[in-house]
Amino acid sequence: MRRKTKRSNLETLFGVSKIPYTEQIKHIVDDIEPGAVAGVFEEGLKTADEQGGLKDYRVLDGGVLIPLDGVWYHWSERIHCDHCLRRRKDGKTLYYHSMLGTAIVRTGSNVVLPLMPEYIRNEDGSEKQDCERNAAKRYLEERGAGLARLKPTFLGDDVYACHGICSRIRDRGMSYIFTCKDESHRWIAGPVAWGEFESYKRRERNGRNHLEYRYRWANGLENRCEEERMPVNYLAVELWNEEKQKITYKNSWIRDKELGKDTVEQIAESGRARWKYRERVQQCVEEPWI
Repeated sequence: MRRKTKRSNLETLFGVSKIPYTEQIKHIVDDIEPGAVAGVFEEGLKTADEQGGLKDYRVLDGGVLIPLDGVWYHWSERIHCDHCLRRRKDGKTLYYHSMLGTAIVRTGSNVVLPLMPEYIRNEDGSEKQDCERNAAKRYLEERGAGLARLKPTFLGDDVYACHGICSRIRDRGMSYIFTCKDESHRWIAGPVAWGEFESYKRRERNGRNHLEYRYRWANGLENRCEEERMPVNYLAVELWNEEKQKITYKNSWIRDKELGKDTVEQIAESGRARWKYRERVQQCVEEPWI
């Protein structure tokens, strides 16, 4: 805009006459603690709610969908700090910064409402590296009470389908739909392999393709962590393509609330909605510098 009109939005909206260089921006923001900008997200959410912007995002039981997703936003083999996470690859150390990103999403739309993230980083004096699960637990402890009014259902991949996170969500009166892989949930994989399921099929035509959605579900399975047990409900879906004569999509989830023929389609669609946030992150996050 500056090249075309001699003025930019930075000048017209904020009165900044000269755009700072990237290095200067980094120098300024490096010392700002992430929590200092939490109010911006809270105010944005409050305004959206007051203006009726949240009503279209309310789906399951009148609540909203909030995906939890770990996102890298910087990595390098040279540049690093005390808070960097580390990973060994091909005999080299890769340093990176990550965060647990959250947003309010909805099915059928790529428009997301961002929420304050939880940063995944090593703290001073910490001997054990931080991780997504620990960040999710902190997020629920610190922000769970404030989000409860939205009646959220949290979405996430298999890493979140553990007792520690599911119990924290349940104890706060909230819900979850987490991907559940057989290889990492052996207490669920057994009943899934030989148990009896309810099932339902739906056919539709998409262009030249004839598709069949196959749903299988069971209520009252156990998700275990050592001696602790938690009842969960299991849903699996497959998409059969008649023209290609093969399954083109399949997934499975655990859910805290009971499943039935009248809800499985909406639950599966909601579980897949977490990719809306991932798509927006990939579009918005700049390529990290090396």
